[in-house]
Amino acid sequence: MTCNKIREKISLYIDGELTETERKEFEEHIKQCSQCRMEYKKILTTINLCNGLPQVEPPEDFHEKLLKKITDKNNNKKRSVFIPKIPIKIVAGMAAVFIIAFLLGTSIDSFFDSFKMDSAPVKNTEMLQFESDGDTGSEKYSLSGVPQAEKENYLKSEPQRNLELHEKTKEPVEFQQKIIKRANIEIDVEEFDKTYYEIIHLTEQAGGFIENSRVWKTGAVDSQIRKGRFTLRVPEHSFTPTIETLEALGEVKAKELTGSNITREYFDTEARVRNLEKQEQRLLEILDKAKTVDEILKVENELSRVRYQIESLTGQLKNWDSLVSYSTIGLQINEIKTSKKQIKSTDFSGIWQKAVQGFISTINKMLEFLSSMLVFMITYSPIFVIVIVALIVIRAAFKHYYKK
Repeated sequence: MTCNKIREKISLYIDGELTETERKEFEEHIKQCSQCRMEYKKILTTINLCNGLPQVEPPEDFHEKLLKKITDKNNNKKRSVFIPKIPIKIVAGMAAVFIIAFLLGTSIDSFFDSFKMDSAPVKNTEMLQFESDGDTGSEKYSLSGVPQAEKENYLKSEPQRNLELHEKTKEPVEFQQKIIKRANIEIDVEEFDKTYYEIIHLTEQAGGFIENSRVWKTGAVDSQIRKGRFTLRVPEHSFTPTIETLEALGEVKAKELTGSNITREYFDTEARVRNLEKQEQRLLEILDKAKTVDEILKVENELSRVRYQIESLTGQLKNWDSLVSYSTIGLQINEIKTSKKQIKSTDFSGIWQKAVQGFISTINKMLEFLSSMLVFMITYSPIFVIVIVALIVIRAAFKHYYKK
């Protein structure tokens, strides 16, 4: 385990929530790493100090007030439920329609099985999905033995410090746009091998690189074709020229261009890093003036949290810099078989015979369809009779009801 993971599991180790394997790895790392061992001792000391604090008893009327608030909240949630009345005629009609549809559906499905054809395979497409997230917290501490002015300067909540920084920099500032550009292109080519190496050469010539590539075969054994998929990373200034060059390699079947403007997020994050670095300096100054062990532990814990945030946000900025400076192009090439199109001579002899045979075949299919429908009607005639009688009875019952 790394030092960061070990520090995240210190509390779990103290509470006894680690597995046997994780506990052994934790203890082995603590024996070897002096910094993690010191961090563990600091947290353990802090917990022991907190456990020694006296417990505060709630007021005498706490339970009565709590029960009263819960009761009032439940009473406000009570609402009357409205159940609409649906006429029985509508219910009976819907039931009859459902029964008929069910019977006809199951019968027609079995009847038309002979006319069904196999569906063609659907081509799968892929989407690149990009996802990023980050969240940081803030803590407050009370230190004794430190000048009051310095305590108040630091102990402001982090949102309040960020707001003050924003208020100080309200004047308009010109920022360089940070845009992540992406493209997805699909082209058909006749000379697959030649196009493959041309893509590699064009990417290197543009100052970029191939992040990944894949080639596979598809189709029947006797008519297989090759497909290739590339993920290209090219400098931002070469993005548009590279796309135009790639489109000239074959026939473009699909094209998609996207751009994500992260300018605001980028410079907000950059400002947060600068603000956290100032907090780090203030914490170091407070640490030099702390007197008791308790004060030193609290300041060092806050210092560790601030440094962790700085490292996390700095890593996010580096990742954004990479995505902005090198645009991403997703390219798929499909091999197509070359065919020489020629006007073929057609033999007109026997056309009359073929037309007569087609006419006879159509008549035979119509007769087969009518005979099958007749068999279907006779087979399910008892069900039709029952449904018709049920509908007549229901209608008569409604007429009698309304006459009364």
